Amino acid sequence: MASNELVRKLRLRVDQPKLFFDNTLDSLAKIEKQPLLTLPIKHEIADLQLTKVHEANIEKANSIAIYNALPGLSAAEATDERIWFSLSTGIYREYAFGRWLNAQDSEQKKSADIRNHLFASSPRNRFRDHAIARLWWISHYCQKVIGNQDADKALTVLNLQRRFAGDFLDRSGISNSPGLARAVMRVAFKYRDRLSEKGDSTSLKFREVMLNLDLRSGRKAVAYPDYEHFEEMVDGLFRSAFVITK
Repeated sequence: MASNELVRKLRLRVDQPKLFFDNTLDSLAKIEKQPLLTLPIKHEIADLQLTKVHEANIEKANSIAIYNALPGLSAAEATDERIWFSLSTGIYREYAFGRWLNAQDSEQKKSADIRNHLFASSPRNRFRDHAIARLWWISHYCQKVIGNQDADKALTVLNLQRRFAGDFLDRSGISNSPGLARAVMRVAFKYRDRLSEKGDSTSLKFREVMLNLDLRSGRKAVAYPDYEHFEEMVDGLFRSAFVITK
């Protein structure tokens, strides 16, 4: 596993994308003359499916695979950037680069993608952009916060479009209120065919629903007693945004 010092040094070199494209974690450590550490968590190697574009079923399967491959990883441990940088440049390098980076892009685009998809310096980056961390965090959220019979529905919904997970988890007033979050997931799952439609407009409409719901919740987590009391309200917001009449 990369040390904090190795991650710090390499972050300063994201404007040299060739360095990252040409080297694995092992060789990056040698170039920077930094020792690698033992990964402090139990882990197995997940068989990730590679696709260059977002495919909901594959994203969901990969999310489950990464979550199961890191049994016992706690949310606190999962904030450690060293773990995610090491996995995306080591064991899962082929997947991370194949899914999120393109050697034919401009130098500026490659540098931005390296920063977003290999490094994980903030909570938002971890669950929105990082090649591996986002997969784990989506599954973790669905299992630990949504839970019970709605976990699989939530995992389906959050993987329907690339931006859904970020737009949902960014709204802490919704995502940190289990009852309201379950209501959102149940309603969104009901309309999953509409939410699966290609095009930026689908993500924009989903974001509109989250924004309106966030405003109604006062932008803060509220201890809603149960999702049934809020499904009608959430349903109305989805039907309005997506112009659903039936």
